[in-house]
Amino acid sequence: MRPLKLVLLSVFAVIFLVSLSSNTPFQKKQNTIVGTWKFYKSFENNVEDILKPCEDKTTMAFSANGVFSGSNYKDINGACELDDNIIGTWTKRGRFYDISFEEEIQAIKFIFEDNNTFYFEYSYEKKGSTITSKEMFKRQ
Repeated sequence: MRPLKLVLLSVFAVIFLVSLSSNTPFQKKQNTIVGTWKFYKSFENNVEDILKPCEDKTTMAFSANGVFSGSNYKDINGACELDDNIIGTWTKRGRFYDISFEEEIQAIKFIFEDNNTFYFEYSYEKKGSTITSKEMFKRQ
């Protein structure tokens, strides 16, 4: 009779603990790209590149329905002006986001430092050397 009591007590204890945990659902950290993001920091070959005037107005926006837009600003003759405006679509594919605009598709890996900061990296050639650039964005 004693082993049956232990089994029943164990079963009730497990049921009780499970019911408690279901009242406080586990919240998985989600790195969602949906929202508006502001450019705030840039690095070239791991050295911070000081932003030029107006560059901090550059934004990217990702809507839940898959629409992407980006606005790039720069100083033109002393005035902060819109340099480029991009509109396209985005989809998530594994760890990458496919960004489509102007009949071009780019697979970009966004690295989330937390839910409010991400960056992406790319490389290019400049005067015979490979430059690695890192662009950082914060959620607005």
